[in-house]
Amino acid sequence: MICKPTSREGSSDITPCAFSVDEGAFDPMGRYWEHSRILGVPLKITLFKDGYRPSDDIYLTTKEPSIWQGTDVTSKVEKKYFFVTQERFEVRLDPLPDYGKAEFKLLAERGSDPLKDVNARDALADCRHFYELNDPSKAIEACNVSLGLMGNHPDPDAYHYRCLSNYALKRYLTALADCQELTRLQPTRDVARSNTGLILQALGRNSEAIAEFSEALRLNSNNLAALRYRAISFERLNRFQEGLTDCDTALKLAPGDTQILALRKRISDHMQKPR
Repeated sequence: MICKPTSREGSSDITPCAFSVDEGAFDPMGRYWEHSRILGVPLKITLFKDGYRPSDDIYLTTKEPSIWQGTDVTSKVEKKYFFVTQERFEVRLDPLPDYGKAEFKLLAERGSDPLKDVNARDALADCRHFYELNDPSKAIEACNVSLGLMGNHPDPDAYHYRCLSNYALKRYLTALADCQELTRLQPTRDVARSNTGLILQALGRNSEAIAEFSEALRLNSNNLAALRYRAISFERLNRFQEGLTDCDTALKLAPGDTQILALRKRISDHMQKPR
């Protein structure tokens, strides 16, 4: 399938595609986006087409469309990149694997047909893609396949996105296990700690949640989510002054944040009530 900005009526293989800028992605020269603003490195874009993904990584550039080939930042993976302009681009799309079947076959017979076009890296990318498209069930299937193919060397991000997807489906104990495994693999990853706290909070285990939020904030004092959700746990334990302090700290990081302002007002109202 070829993807172009506009489609021809009656054509089945040409389809319009929307794209979004991914500023967090690494660029093909091994520099991260913070530097690429100055260096003028093209932006990575993500094409959204249900059931398909681009064959190669794609970057948006103001120059003429071109192709670049090289290795990723670890110098291990040989990759090809397509540089396209907003006005002129066409991208070959490959159909996404059926991860439900691949997951089943992975358990049954590793050499089966549904797995021949699947690799761990692409499955993890698809897991993230499905999660961002608010399709947690498919995200979990893709993550399961990715983790199954990685064997004894799992990518921590697979646990991260599977945790978030299970949380979205309110499978809190399963999500908790994934977040705890992510914390074991990356003990200094503050987001893993704050997500663990969020799940514990959903389970009503607010004292444990506060401990996780506090550890996240020890690792990264600017973790806004950890401050906000710790304030909620403080509120639920009637520790209003501590919750108010967290709200005030959060508002220094995000002045005017409506959710934090509403939370602060609610906690303040609790404090005004006669005991």
